[in-house]
Amino acid sequence: MKKIFLPFFILILAGCSVTITMPNSGIVPVSTSTGALFSPTPTPHSVLNQTSVPRQSFSPPTVTASGSLSFRIPILMYHHIGTYPANADSTRKNLTVSTTTFEEHLKILQKKNYKAITLYDVQEFIKGDKQLPQKPIMLTFDDGYDDNFSEALPLLDQYGQKAVFYIATDLVGNDGYMTWEHVENLKERGHEIGSHTRTHADLKLISGNDKKLQDEVVKAKHILESKKLGPIISFCYPSGSYNEKVVDLVEEYYEFARTTKPGIFTQNSRRGELPTLRMQEGVDLNTLLQ
Repeated sequence: MKKIFLPFFILILAGCSVTITMPNSGIVPVSTSTGALFSPTPTPHSVLNQTSVPRQSFSPPTVTASGSLSFRIPILMYHHIGTYPANADSTRKNLTVSTTTFEEHLKILQKKNYKAITLYDVQEFIKGDKQLPQKPIMLTFDDGYDDNFSEALPLLDQYGQKAVFYIATDLVGNDGYMTWEHVENLKERGHEIGSHTRTHADLKLISGNDKKLQDEVVKAKHILESKKLGPIISFCYPSGSYNEKVVDLVEEYYEFARTTKPGIFTQNSRRGELPTLRMQEGVDLNTLLQ
């Protein structure tokens, strides 16, 4: 399967409508009276319908001298929010950001005028249906822990920020994880729900078994959408484990996929390998955002 990247171009021609054909690019131009914004062709699995979400007024992103559209979106990766148990091992500790620290992060974003967006916003931007904030950022939460609902959600509401929650469907309702009612509530509040497989499987390890791989990647999406949590357009690789076969399958069913690789999401990022910034206790968010 062909790798698909995220090139974005704006062609500005005063007073005329323009349609451009790009052979074999996998990119479909969107014609407007002010120019053409190119976007990936949506698959039948992930057509976005956000008509119920109020449109907002945003300042336009940077346009370079060559006319290409440029953006920079830090994606922050969180797991647990709150405190860890007294017998926690090093992994559990490293996955935990205290409630106090998380609120400090939100205060920093507020002070620096960052606005948290979802991948729905990015998809609409690619399609030419909306602009991004001048300083976009993404807040993502992996695994679906119950402290995401009890600790993170009230602060997200308080500071007016949205987030993406990656849910492993078979873990929902287990001890320490959110219930389906919690996940549905997140969706109702305007947050995005993404897929994190069914069992938090190591996808690279099981990639030789097509049936298992389909079950973890594709069935998980269908389960979430059957709960009316969709459209599910984004995926997150458990523990950041994947290979090219896995990415190809994910890109067939999802518009975007987030990794654990460090970096900033830009117009040059591959849509199935979005980089992230791992958030841990002691990480200096001010420095990361410089």
